[in-house]
Amino acid sequence: EINLAELNGYFTQNAEAGNIFVITGMAINNTNKARSFFQVKGILFNKKGGNLVQKYVYCGNVFSSKELTTLPRGKIEADLKNKAGGSLTNTNVAPGRSVPFIIIFFDLPQDTAEFEVKVVGAQIAWPD
Repeated sequence: EINLAELNGYFTQNAEAGNIFVITGMAINNTNKARSFFQVKGILFNKKGGNLVQKYVYCGNVFSSKELTTLPRGKIEADLKNKAGGSLTNTNVAPGRSVPFIIIFFDLPQDTAEFEVKVVGAQIAWPD
């Protein structure tokens, strides 16, 4: 089972895209085999619990605070689709180890109030 920890959600400003919502956290491999290509889904809800928007990203692709505020949207979106993660951090994650993730929402709905993150995938890693 893949568990999530250290979830944090916050708003920040991106120079090109304006107001963005960022969710960070860790995906922990609690299985007995190494896993690769962890994928998570972030969901934003309104005050009434209605599903506003969702986004799928691969773990292991993270950005500094400065990068979040200065990188163009296209570069951020492209990096979040990297299955292997930056520096291959999303490959061959040993049992008990974790991989960081970041989910970035652009074009926010006005009434965003809550968020949720779910693990949607991970594959058994192939031996070297």
